[in-house]
Parts: sequence; C-alpha cells; structure tokens
Amino acid sequence: MQGGDGVRIGVDLGGTKIEAIALGPDGRQALATEMQALREQLLSLANSQVGWQKLVTHLLTHRVQRVGIEATGGYERGVVRHLQAMGLRVVMFQ
Repeated sequence: MQGGDGVRIGVDLGGTKIEAIALGPDGRQALATEMQALREQLLSLANSQVGWQKLVTHLLTHRVQRVGIEATGGYERGVVRHLQAMGLRVVMFQ
C-alpha cells in the first residue's frame, strides 16, 4: 500500500513468517536494474509479536499509513490486529 512518498508495501503472510517488500510507484516490482535495491528493502520477519512490531517500525519509518495484506487461512489475524492497534489502516485481499 502507498506510503507518504509513493512507496508501496506488499505483505505476504505464512504460518511462521511475514514477507514485506517495497514496490515502485506504479505498484509493480522494479526492473532488473532496481532489483538490488529491492532486495535490500525486503523484510522477512517472524509471524509473531516481535515480527509484527518490526514490521510496524518499518512501515512507520517509511510513512506508510495503509497496508495491504493477503488473507491466508487465519495466519493474518494477529498481525492485522497489531497493525490496527498501532494506528495503521489494513486492507485485506483474498
């Protein structure tokens, strides 16, 4: 989802981990020449309270106010509640 400077964050959830990546302003992954910068921005975190807080810190650092999250068999419930409690708007995708 979009941050204050046009950064978009894509979040994918699994049973044990969260992956978040910054995307280009058009919402698509960067071209090959930009892949190194994207790898440096990729977060791979535990799907736990510690990981959720690290995600919040990252999102707030980049002025992200809305977060798009894939609904994944209930694995998203904890992180969604945590993000909302921290004042972030969460948009769920099926």
